[in-house]
Amino acid sequence: MPYYEGHEHAYKKLEAEGASCWDRTAYEQFCLRPFLEAALARLMFGSAKPSALELGCGTGPAACFLAERGFEVEGVDISETAVRLAAAQALSRGLSARFSKADVCHLEGAAAYDLILDGHCLHCIVHDAERRTMLQGVHRLL
Repeated sequence: MPYYEGHEHAYKKLEAEGASCWDRTAYEQFCLRPFLEAALARLMFGSAKPSALELGCGTGPAACFLAERGFEVEGVDISETAVRLAAAQALSRGLSARFSKADVCHLEGAAAYDLILDGHCLHCIVHDAERRTMLQGVHRLL
């Protein structure tokens, strides 16, 4: 079991406490929001409904933020509990976003995304070989 799979325990604890996101703020005030707002104001996409992938989506606040702004969003996380909570948050907001359990060091599929967001994930990948594999996967999917 990779060391970062310990996040499942943390998300179970977060769920038991009734918290909606990792940083325990209001769901809409997640810590990446100011960055995303500034970045989206400067970026241009080639389609009316750009696609986005969030790596390490947790309970999905950034993915939901993007879905609210017209993105076709997929979020992945190593924690099954986080993915379940993210899907419930999107559903409760009437948003169309897909969430799945996945190891970001082994990204599958041939989909191409307009935007890939690191939802506080890369710092958890501490071994050089795993970082290299993850970033090669990101490059392939962009």
